[in-house]
Formats: sequence, structure tokens, C-alpha cells
Amino acid sequence: MLDGLAPLPVQDGVYVVYEGVREMWTEYIFDHPSLVGLYGWLPGHDVDVTIMRATVRKVWDVWAWDAAWGWDFPMLAMNAARLGGPDRAIGFLLHEKFGFDDAGMPLGGSRVATPYFPGAGGLLYAVALMAAGWDSAGGDAPGFPSDGRWRVRWEGLARAV
Repeated sequence: MLDGLAPLPVQDGVYVVYEGVREMWTEYIFDHPSLVGLYGWLPGHDVDVTIMRATVRKVWDVWAWDAAWGWDFPMLAMNAARLGGPDRAIGFLLHEKFGFDDAGMPLGGSRVATPYFPGAGGLLYAVALMAAGWDSAGGDAPGFPSDGRWRVRWEGLARAV
């Protein structure tokens, strides 16, 4: 089934939400930046890393970040980790808009109720991926900075694909 999927749509050197989309970078920037999930949350089957890097730069530059919430930040963190940006990955997980209440429940923001459990699930998966790594990652805790600021210990996690 995977081999029968259509190629990922590309316009002007970046991935887009669907083939032939118009006004991609003005009309479709107010919800989850799911394009980055192609290479982060998902393992990136048939993703061209050069095109993904250009897509991520475009997302970072034009996305309506005031509308971002919940699992957006773990998804962005996983993408940043897979692209070799562990500092950026940590930044997304510690982003001021990715919050938790005093009881540790993930905040939903103005669009959904608290607790917003996809945010918690996203955080858990992002940290697991960053710690245990993924199939093409080398080293220990490849999603965390390796400059000594972080000492990451984990056990019982499988590598992501």
C-alpha cells in the first residue's frame, strides 16, 4: 500500500498540503503545521530532505505562530531533531505556547479544552524519539544537544522508524 501512494506534492521547491494548492502560504498557515510531520512524527518515506529543509524554513518564516497550540510543538521538535537541530527541538518543547497547568495537565488554549491530551502524548513521543533515536540516527540521545548541557538517561524505549 505504501508503495502505491502518490508522490508528495511539491510547489516552488517546498512541500505543500495538496497538489495544485493556491495561496498555500497565506491561507493554510493557521492550523497545525502538519507538513513538518512528514519528517518527524512520521519517518519520512519518500521525503526529500533538501525539500523538507526548504519547507521547514518556509514554515518557520511564515506560519501564524500565534495560532499554534498543543501537539504542534512536539511535532516541530521531532522534525527539528531528525533534521539535526537538537537545540531547536528543545526550544519547541520549552516554547511558551506549549504549556501545562499546575497539576501537569497540558493546556489546550483558546481552541480546545484543558486538559488537551494530544499535547501530552506528543510530548511523550517527542522525548522518546529524541532519547532513543530513530533508525537512521547515530549515537546516544541523538535528539538532544551533545555539548554536555544535557545528561539523558532512558530505558526500555525502542528506536522510532
